[in-house]
Amino acid sequence: MKGAPTEITYAECLAPERVAGLLGPMQAAPPPASTGEPFAETFCRHFNVPPDRFEKELLRKALYPHARYFRRLLPDYMRAADRSFVAGIGRLRRRRDLALEVAEFQRDPRNQGFSRNRLRLRISARRMQHLVEAVWGETPPPGG
Repeated sequence: MKGAPTEITYAECLAPERVAGLLGPMQAAPPPASTGEPFAETFCRHFNVPPDRFEKELLRKALYPHARYFRRLLPDYMRAADRSFVAGIGRLRRRRDLALEVAEFQRDPRNQGFSRNRLRLRISARRMQHLVEAVWGETPPPGG
């Protein structure tokens, strides 16, 4: 039968030359979303911080500026949510997991209360996001 479409296999359909012909010229692929190493290692290299100081340095940089002055006066139980947030961020290997960590921090029941919500004696989720983006090369680091 003249003009009838010819059948092709799935493998032929996905052949690189066929796909290139269908899609036309394309831009370069974006960089991978995974760095392969934990964020803590990348942070330490970026800011030239010894690994044993990672949590203290990230906490200091991510706190609201006024909270830095009162941090040592707070009892340990009021700092637990911040410490677990910093630990979770340190384990990150993919940028897309940052949003999940931030959401968990914001929903953490230990973040309830006057000193955490109204006085903001805690980590700023926005500052943390900016720090992660700066370390992974997307935006300049925030002041601090």
